[in-house]
Amino acid sequence: MLCCVGAQEGASLPNVGFTHYLRKDQRLMKAAQEGDIDGFYSLIQEDSCILERIDQVPFVHTPLHVAASAGHTHFALEMMRLKPQFTRKQNKEGFSALHLALKHGKTQTVLSVLSAYRDIVRVKGREGRTLLHCVAEIGNLDLLAEFLAACPESIIDLTNQKETALHIAAKNDKAGALEVLLGWIQHVDMDEVLQWTDVEGNTVLHIATARNQFQVMRLLIKRVDLNAKNLEGLTALDISLQGPDNNTEMINLLCRNGALGASSLRRVSSLADSLRKEMSLTEKWILRSYLAKCCMPNEKRNALLVIAVLIATATFQAVLNPPAGIEKGYSETPHNFKRNSAATTSSAEENAVSNFAFHSAAACVSFLAFNTMAFLTSISEIWFHLPQGLYFLIKLGLPLLLCYMLSLSLTAPVSSVTPFYVVLLFLSQVKAIVRVMFFKRTLELKLSLLKHCPSLHREMES
Repeated sequence: MLCCVGAQEGASLPNVGFTHYLRKDQRLMKAAQEGDIDGFYSLIQEDSCILERIDQVPFVHTPLHVAASAGHTHFALEMMRLKPQFTRKQNKEGFSALHLALKHGKTQTVLSVLSAYRDIVRVKGREGRTLLHCVAEIGNLDLLAEFLAACPESIIDLTNQKETALHIAAKNDKAGALEVLLGWIQHVDMDEVLQWTDVEGNTVLHIATARNQFQVMRLLIKRVDLNAKNLEGLTALDISLQGPDNNTEMINLLCRNGALGASSLRRVSSLADSLRKEMSLTEKWILRSYLAKCCMPNEKRNALLVIAVLIATATFQAVLNPPAGIEKGYSETPHNFKRNSAATTSSAEENAVSNFAFHSAAACVSFLAFNTMAFLTSISEIWFHLPQGLYFLIKLGLPLLLCYMLSLSLTAPVSSVTPFYVVLLFLSQVKAIVRVMFFKRTLELKLSLLKHCPSLHREMES
């Protein structure tokens, strides 16, 4: 009867594959699992909005997660090209696609993606951990070095627990990873990262001490503050003395390098204590100069740098080509005039010559003094408004100062210009000397407080 109304036997039904009846998202995930780019584009032809719907879900296991976990690099790169936002998308477990690839050991996929998208290293996943944090925990040294070389900025990324990659490597006893990280920090001159603390106030030194990592401590001993205290009020020496192993070798290493227990340290004023005190004139000068540098608009900064360069050029040229008579003023000292006029019998003539020589020498000294002051001021302004680092100091600052001093030596006798050398060296470091001698701790606290003030000042001015 069914045959009469057109029903067919099962054997005569058209042979349609099972995948045709799968939902489109399941077929998409199957294509990602197999790395089938052709199958993926077949789905796109059927439904061009299929990726858009996936992107609308806040936490979802995307096709990029599937392809990266399976190690299908070409599929993953194609998916990232079409949907770059998938690289930061987390699944319901809090992992990005590259976090899963790293977890499943697909390092070649990670490196291939890294070569095209270097900022991928800084993508945060569960607990705020980046790929650098994860590889520091694993201890893959080659991959760690590749991450640092591809994205140097990743060294400053912190987890939710304020941990750097150094903290994580130390907590997981990855001494090799710590050595790589310490070497990188030394190469890029960022030792301040070693002073950063986690939520418990522990630096890398505290953790290395607690876990008896003697080799790591030897690398850190000259580069960190040995007497820093964590939130429990313990220094590295206190932690070493309280440890169950009581490592004598580690304790001796700390003591030889000046480490002290918390009970032996002076009480350090807090930010609240320093804010309650009235600011001295020197503090006001240093803090205002800090704000002046940070808050100055780029247009004013550029104009000031141009003027400072012109003044430095003019004063340097004045030393190379001094005004007429300056050499005569130095050579014709009263002593020389008296010696040259030994045959002269008139005392009035000797007095006149001596007075002329005195006034001439005084004029020359005054000229060099004011010229040196102008040169030093202009160089200080240039130094103040340019990036301050070892490169600028060695490549530009010191050679220019030395050339000025040598030119000054050729113009005047060495004994006459020695005071200028002393003044140059002292004034160039006077702010640093004042900070270290009198206001080091207070200024460090207040400068850290003012790190967000430039934006505040710019907002008030606008």
